[in-house]
Amino acid sequence: MDSGDGRFLTSFVGRSAEVAELCRVIGSHRLVTALGPGGIGKTRVAYAAADAVAADFDETVRVELAELADPALIGHVVAGKFGLPTTTEVFDAGPLAGLIGDRALLLLLDNCEHLISAAAGLVMQLTAACSNLHVLATSREVLGVPGEFTYLVPPLVADEAQALFADRAACSGGKDRAGAAPDPSIRELCLLLDHIPLAIELSASHANEFSPTILLGLIRSRMLKLEARGSIARSTSLDSCIDWSYQLCSPLEQRVWTGLAVFAGAFSLEAALNLLKDDFAEPEVLQGLAGLINKSVLSCDPGEGRTPYRMLEVLRQFGTDRALESDEVDLWRVRHRDHYLALALEFEESWIGGRQLEWMMRFKAEHANIRAAIEFSVQRPDEAPQALKMARILQLYFLAYGSGGEALRWIQLAVSHSTGTNAERAFALCVGSFIGSVMQQLDTANGLYEELSRLADEAQEDWVESYRLYAGSAVATFSGDADRGAELAAQGIELFTRLGDVNSLVHLQFLLGLSLSFAGRRDEASAAYRACFALTDPRGEDFFRTYALWSMGLDELFAGRPEQALALEREALGIKQPFNDQLCIALTLEALGLIAARSAIVGDNAGRAAFLLGSSDRIFSDIGIHSEAVPYTSQWRQEGVQAARAALTPGQFDAFFRLGRAAAQNDTIAVALGEDPLPLLGGIAALSPREAEIAALMAASATNREIADQLFLSVRTVESHVERILRKLEVTSRWAVAGALDSSR
Repeated sequence: MDSGDGRFLTSFVGRSAEVAELCRVIGSHRLVTALGPGGIGKTRVAYAAADAVAADFDETVRVELAELADPALIGHVVAGKFGLPTTTEVFDAGPLAGLIGDRALLLLLDNCEHLISAAAGLVMQLTAACSNLHVLATSREVLGVPGEFTYLVPPLVADEAQALFADRAACSGGKDRAGAAPDPSIRELCLLLDHIPLAIELSASHANEFSPTILLGLIRSRMLKLEARGSIARSTSLDSCIDWSYQLCSPLEQRVWTGLAVFAGAFSLEAALNLLKDDFAEPEVLQGLAGLINKSVLSCDPGEGRTPYRMLEVLRQFGTDRALESDEVDLWRVRHRDHYLALALEFEESWIGGRQLEWMMRFKAEHANIRAAIEFSVQRPDEAPQALKMARILQLYFLAYGSGGEALRWIQLAVSHSTGTNAERAFALCVGSFIGSVMQQLDTANGLYEELSRLADEAQEDWVESYRLYAGSAVATFSGDADRGAELAAQGIELFTRLGDVNSLVHLQFLLGLSLSFAGRRDEASAAYRACFALTDPRGEDFFRTYALWSMGLDELFAGRPEQALALEREALGIKQPFNDQLCIALTLEALGLIAARSAIVGDNAGRAAFLLGSSDRIFSDIGIHSEAVPYTSQWRQEGVQAARAALTPGQFDAFFRLGRAAAQNDTIAVALGEDPLPLLGGIAALSPREAEIAALMAASATNREIADQLFLSVRTVESHVERILRKLEVTSRWAVAGALDSSR
């Protein structure tokens, strides 16, 4: 019987998790279909799984269908693999079913996608007649047979993708990278190719011609075709492999594929419907989406909430090429941009309300598409006004998630075109000034503010003047002239009140309070914050409310009321945690660190101060803001660090600080809110040599499985070692191990 031995000339790399899962489902389901797009590795995984479960069956029969063009012959081909001659033109499954009988047999049908109906019919006939027959199929599309279990073969994980490249590169005469340090170019190349095995293998075949860095550049610029010689034309180049999938699609599915290729990253059903509404009715779009999912062109993960749809980059690029051929790229990009612009306008209209968290989560999921929509608009002078609208509307989102620099870049590009109304340009310049001020890019902030001032002088319009006051307040406040910032904010509030702009009014009311706090005018600041709350609380607004709570907490601390400060900062942090607002979380963690430092000689407050300041320092660094450059807190931060250092033994402050920088954000927040204790520092003296070795790997963020593989131990043995290490180091979590080791050296 055909065992498939010798079919593959190359080694099988990785895929242990996928093979194990396929083995499990083969045993519990009589029909399992391994699904995935071309080149994902369905055949190799299926053959490996079939080999692994071979002992559970009397026989395993493997049938390759890739080169079979006539669906009517599938039964004849399968029967031939059993050594059963067929004498009739129309295949009769009866003799084959009789031959199989009640034997425990595994039938592997490889590459069924172009023979779906015929394969499904044969499988139904054979499984109905043969009670112990199990079928494992590979296909780009589901067979649609009752009882079918589908397993979606994923791309390789990062480490396996790089290992595959190294293995195939060595086979092609490239540098043998066994034992070599990881190459960032190989990692980036594999990521560019979506970790798809076929694409990686084809790129590695050029390793004897180009270095990984040059190869990456050639593929990124699409100057190198990923092709190889082979017997099956559709599987020996990436383009032909994908084109085969395209030819299997209906005209409706091909059109939907081409349109959806405009999306960058994940997208929603609403976005897809809006994109295609001028071409198809909603039921047709839904039909096209379902067809592409069934054919493994599109993936749908319900766990992703509002944005469950995603297309692999190589498939998206293929669709973009089809749009280029039909000269429709701009058509799809305009539709794409219009959808996200409409979304942004809806966001602006409903921002000051109870849906802020929902909006922030939604935009975070669609960041790549928002970026693509803005990028399309800023590159074309006639579209620049749309970019102005989007960039100004999304200012809070960009700041909250550490993308202030990106927003600043878009705004500068958009205003470089002499388009848009005075008000649109003024607001964009205002937002740029504000973001530049917060990020301490003061030269940029001042430059944009000066341009805005010239526009205001020329326009003599209330809206433009209101934005000048808004921007001027931000620039002055963050440049060290808080009294001037407060003066301009008060004037802006008066004008925004008359204009009826609640969004800007709430923002500027907070900015007034912040300016007064920075100026040391705490009673006036408190009144400004109360005025801010009068706007936010009835509307369920939390974004600016939490920033006001943060600043009020600092005022309470510096006025000598640490208990009130602690309550305010923890309230702000608790509200902002689900938002994942990186800027506000960093500010509140820093404030809580300063509160702990004020009583550093009490209990574990000195260590807590160092831990929280370390965590805030990492977040500030991640979002590109230098915390020590903020005028109001820099002096207090320096004094807090000194107080905490004085209360700790040499090396302990640095150890707690590094521990805070290394800790997961949610773990840090739990400590800051008082939900978890401060992790304890221990030492390595009590560890055995093996435990010290494992602790070092834990400090490098290795998982138990990775440690077991590296040290040739069982996972259970590693788990026992980890428990003893945590106990001996007197720490409560894995992420505390690094700090414990540092403090004892």
